[in-house]
Amino acid sequence: MTFGDYILQGAEILQIKPKAIREAAGDGKSLPFGVAFIAIAGVAMALGSWTLPGLILFPLVLLARVALHTALIHFLSTSGFGGQGTYAGLFRPVALSWLFDWVLVVGLVVNFVPLLGPALMILLGLVITLWKLVVDTVIVETVYGLERHKAIAVVGIVIALLIALALLFSFLFGAAFIGSWLLTRG
Repeated sequence: MTFGDYILQGAEILQIKPKAIREAAGDGKSLPFGVAFIAIAGVAMALGSWTLPGLILFPLVLLARVALHTALIHFLSTSGFGGQGTYAGLFRPVALSWLFDWVLVVGLVVNFVPLLGPALMILLGLVITLWKLVVDTVIVETVYGLERHKAIAVVGIVIALLIALALLFSFLFGAAFIGSWLLTRG
């Protein structure tokens, strides 16, 4: 398949078509395209920074975040809920679903409009996030053969864990920053 074919498959995954999810899960050749989809999404998200480090680092950090998110979902699906599937089989359709985040490049244009631009970007980010929760739930249901309520529980627990981790790291880095600032004031 070509890059364009994987774009079409990503679009079908975003339309919650189980056949496309199953095909992506079993297609070992989709992995580099999925990684590219995540990298392009990272660049689209970082474009507002207009810095070379941001344009390079953000896609790498996003790829690491998606890999961790997928690992947590895989672990919980198989160990906690008895699902039958593989990490790679989950990662492939999840990665292709990052096609949706490419629309964040719209932020380049609308961010120049005072008030409206940032508000539109927040709304766009919220819509993307909420829809991808639905897509992730159906991917988990399809890849692991879980019932819908179990797939919802898996995705919900993982999101709660990631939010807790983000809050913990924010607290730790904030405390470290304040501590170092107080030490330098001497």
